[in-house]
Amino acid sequence: MCKTYFMGTQGTIFYCSKVPPDTIILAMKAMAEGVGIRSTARILELDVNTVQEWLSKGSEHMEAISHYMIYDLHIPQVQVDEMWAILGKRDELAPQKRNNRWVWSAIDPQSKLLLDFLIADRSLESAQVFIHRVSQLLARGC
Repeated sequence: MCKTYFMGTQGTIFYCSKVPPDTIILAMKAMAEGVGIRSTARILELDVNTVQEWLSKGSEHMEAISHYMIYDLHIPQVQVDEMWAILGKRDELAPQKRNNRWVWSAIDPQSKLLLDFLIADRSLESAQVFIHRVSQLLARGC
């Protein structure tokens, strides 16, 4: 035994929170349904920075879970594609210039599992980085 005490919520978005877990869960559900951060904060009468922090912590936690669960996959086929997207706000100094990016995605066509995605430019280097990342998820020999 290590004779050390720790909270059961350590490593989660509930750790050291003064807000009830049900409120955090409700906020996350609202944002998952497409309600904006500011709107969620107004509806639940919370500070927008608090909601933003929950979203950041939740996304970090989900990414860790994904990396833990999605590996050594035996998939006979992977579909990879990229699409052009405008992300973020327009540059106020140069309003005609948009924040153009490409969203690379890899999917298992049978289970519809999103294996990975990358937001980058549309270059050979980005394609190679993305394919390498996807190949790291597959079982040896796939």
